[in-house]
Amino acid sequence: MVAIFLAFAMPCAAALAQVGAQALPAVVTPPGQAVAVLGGAQLEQLVGPVALYPDQVLTDILAAATTPAEVVEAARFVADPAHAEMDGAALTEAASAEDWDPSVKALLMFPQALQMMDAKLDWTEHLGRAFITQQADVMNTVQQLREAAEQAGRLTNGPYAAVVNEGGDIAIEPTSTQDFFLPIYQPDCVFGTDSACATGDDEIFWGADVVLPYGFAQWGIVDWRQRDIRLSRPAHARIERLAGNLETVWRPAVMPGLPSGSFTFAAPAPTHFVQRRVAPAYFHTAPVLRAPGVAMHR
Repeated sequence: MVAIFLAFAMPCAAALAQVGAQALPAVVTPPGQAVAVLGGAQLEQLVGPVALYPDQVLTDILAAATTPAEVVEAARFVADPAHAEMDGAALTEAASAEDWDPSVKALLMFPQALQMMDAKLDWTEHLGRAFITQQADVMNTVQQLREAAEQAGRLTNGPYAAVVNEGGDIAIEPTSTQDFFLPIYQPDCVFGTDSACATGDDEIFWGADVVLPYGFAQWGIVDWRQRDIRLSRPAHARIERLAGNLETVWRPAVMPGLPSGSFTFAAPAPTHFVQRRVAPAYFHTAPVLRAPGVAMHR
């Protein structure tokens, strides 16, 4: 069975079921109002919680955020008591008939990330909006944050992730093609020098092993040089032929009613590894504790 850890503080199954009973609120841009362009600091706040995820999972999250309604549907699917004992591979098989974007289906292998996106839907919608309207800026910000973490000596090669410099861009890959470890960290401590951070809060920890099934094929691959996502032809079931040519670059689906107005949301909070630690006010004021039975790695 896939070992699942909670990468972020998430509501319990009952709370997710209650969310599932509610209609997804409409996000509407008032007529004539331009979609706000986010600045550097806002983009850092937005992508910081996932910037150090392996490229494959980061790609899934960024693309899936552009279809928030499907994220909600998939999270409800995962929270269904009938699927409670399923691991990621079983969830993916059970959802094969669902007409969800391939990025959403790929996140079934990482249910904790999918449920985090559902629990923090305002954050997810802003992330999707930014990726639709400022894709290059979002990807540039990811690289800037990775560089900051690497220069500070916090993002390094190790047994849980391979950090590779690709022509000036930093790629984060699993050390095995089938074994993934997702990072657990506090962005304001890992990327900066927040005075509220306690000793050790600037470390990156790695959660339990997520094993991809044999033959698993990713729908898209990040192209850092072009700041694009390249479609993987064998795995992408929704590629369409345009003007007789096979599309090879991911394009976002139209997201009806992009979020507009002030940039405010509750950023996801990392699940921490010792009980004495308290997440900085940037995230929550309540203690963020390690989930029972979760394996953690330095």
